[in-house]
Amino acid sequence: MKLGSERAETPLLSMDQALASLLIRLEELAISPGFRVQRQVALMRCLQPYANVGLADVPAPLPEELRLAEIFIYGDFSPEDGQPSLVEQVRDTISSHVSNEEREWLDPVRHSYMDLLEILSIGTSPAERTVVLRSLGDGQEYLVPGGVWSQERTAGEVLLTRLIRRGGKAVVPEVALAMSRPVGQAVYESANQTRREMEANMGTFALGDWTEFAKQHGYILAWKVAEARMTLLLLAEARTRFCRPDGQPLLYAVAIYEHHDSHRLADGLSRLEGWKAEQSEPGGAEGGAQAIRSWVRSVQARGRTGGEQEMVVARITLTAVHLIVESDHGETLNALKHQVAATFGFSLHFQGETVEVPGHDYPEIDLLDEDVASRLVTIPQEEELRLLRGLLESVYLDWADRPNAALGGELPRHVARHDDKRAALEALITGLEREDLAARRTGQTGYDYSRLRAHVGLA
Repeated sequence: MKLGSERAETPLLSMDQALASLLIRLEELAISPGFRVQRQVALMRCLQPYANVGLADVPAPLPEELRLAEIFIYGDFSPEDGQPSLVEQVRDTISSHVSNEEREWLDPVRHSYMDLLEILSIGTSPAERTVVLRSLGDGQEYLVPGGVWSQERTAGEVLLTRLIRRGGKAVVPEVALAMSRPVGQAVYESANQTRREMEANMGTFALGDWTEFAKQHGYILAWKVAEARMTLLLLAEARTRFCRPDGQPLLYAVAIYEHHDSHRLADGLSRLEGWKAEQSEPGGAEGGAQAIRSWVRSVQARGRTGGEQEMVVARITLTAVHLIVESDHGETLNALKHQVAATFGFSLHFQGETVEVPGHDYPEIDLLDEDVASRLVTIPQEEELRLLRGLLESVYLDWADRPNAALGGELPRHVARHDDKRAALEALITGLEREDLAARRTGQTGYDYSRLRAHVGLA
């Protein structure tokens, strides 16, 4: 076994005092007014995926990512405004005393680079803790003193960190981002693919050496870790299911149609395979002549109390005017829409839909987990009401100027101009108000129907 250092007899802190003091000095220079802009440039280079991610609430970088980005500034970053690097500034400083012990660490810091290192073994002695690491990039092995960074680590994990080498020995600057081996291997393969693409684009084999690549473009390793975290986050989101406070699935994906053939629809829905009729409700539109009928698709699943119970995962509701399709997932809604369209064809007129995911906190992603577990998130009724209000707002936005099947295909705004038809229009809107989807689901009306009356000229 070839090791990059000899067994070191050190306390739990892996860095000696001179190196720790030097890193503090470099940080003070990095946050000084004259370097602040360049520090921001360097941090953004290292943490770029967090600026590019297409999520509404971008997760914050992990503390380890932030610290590694700061050390990137010391060891790898060349200022874009012509300033010397931070190491060069310390080397050339005359305004304050820099000890010889600190100066001896300047070149090792400058020549260090980020790497992906697998833990081969880790000591257990609290007084003399050593760790054997192997670079995934070039296979080089290192024996390093353990420190705070090595607590709770185990063999087989992969670390994103950097080794500072001096005199045949190597130390970890007290920060390491740990990943499971599958995640670490995926990060390495992605980084290696990027390295090969860069070689091809540059027409040179200069980056064929892993050490050269990691020194020049070590921030790419940080990118790949951030991207892996985002990938796991999106996977966790895909495996997230939402429920109401009573434990039933939240049917947040909804499509609304108008129809003009309620008898044909009711007959067809009654014969849909896999659907079961629910108890009907009193109707409202057209004077309440037609009851509100619904059919549900259910599954048997474990409830909150631990036992199996029936969970409604989709519902189709038929009112005097509308056919409403509800589902617990956007993809399922899309499939149901195709089924409804294929079955009922031109009897339906699409009015609007929502597949907006309910507002919720993102899951915590642990890069040490080898798989992403599914989870169930309870959505408060206020959020369910918000989603439904947004849907109804879009449905009724131009309702007054769309042909309406319940009015014989006439525009509601035109109907309102005829005294002999105004009563039918008022009855229709009253029925819509009584059948309001949000009211039936949450007890609170989802749309102000006085606005609808004002739009058509009834108010």
